[in-house]
Amino acid sequence: MEVCVSKTKRRGSPIAFVGMHEVAILGDQRIIIPTGVRRQLKGHNGEPVFLGGLPGFKALVLCPQDLWPCWVRKAKRTFPCLRSLSGATAFLNPWQLLCWDAKGRVTLPCCARCHADIRANERAIVLGTDNCFQLWNGTAFESIMRQCQTPI
Repeated sequence: MEVCVSKTKRRGSPIAFVGMHEVAILGDQRIIIPTGVRRQLKGHNGEPVFLGGLPGFKALVLCPQDLWPCWVRKAKRTFPCLRSLSGATAFLNPWQLLCWDAKGRVTLPCCARCHADIRANERAIVLGTDNCFQLWNGTAFESIMRQCQTPI
């Protein structure tokens, strides 16, 4: 398993964003980045973060700029088709740079909301995974969690 090294105050410490947070999608299509997530990102050079899609899933990736190359390497190992498909750049290049306001609110672009099926006045899940956070539609996340718990 590859470990990305942080350029934070504790030089050489591995990055591991952790936690699962439920967030509401506001009526104007903004989400509020939870305080715990913002705190972890501030410990790693703060904002802004790159926004991208999670291949094969209706989910988004929120990743600090300097960790994006590490996420791309991991995505190529996890999803081998990303190495050869011509459309792979849609997942390997960030879709947008996100910055949040003083209250942690951020507007998700339409393409991102469509990809992850995120709608106003619904809930979403922010999940820390290694060197990034994932943003899931709450219902889709629960469905996948149930599938993982179903005995084979």
